[in-house]
Amino acid sequence: MFEHASNWVDPSPICPDIATLVHQVVVPEWGERIRVVERDTVQEPADERPVEEIAAQIASTPPAADAGDSETPPDTEEVVTDFVASIRDTWLQGPRNRLLGRGPVRSSHFA
Repeated sequence: MFEHASNWVDPSPICPDIATLVHQVVVPEWGERIRVVERDTVQEPADERPVEEIAAQIASTPPAADAGDSETPPDTEEVVTDFVASIRDTWLQGPRNRLLGRGPVRSSHFA
């Protein structure tokens, strides 16, 4: 099972095989957000452009290849294809137990 965004504060009742993003809160890139600048927090306003214009910019942006971190191989199409081929006969046989862990932060909340 694939889960795009996995919330560690309120985990899914079924543990996914793959999660793209493990999060506590998800804020869209074009939405209002807070960021840290020189140890101070700065509130940035939402992008007021029409949704179609934001979508066109995202769709026209070329993908950037991940070069790896010098300790693990880069996630090239060949590497991912080889990984999937190596597990394709067994991965659906795994258990679908409830995810009991609350994630990497023991308190389950940052704030």
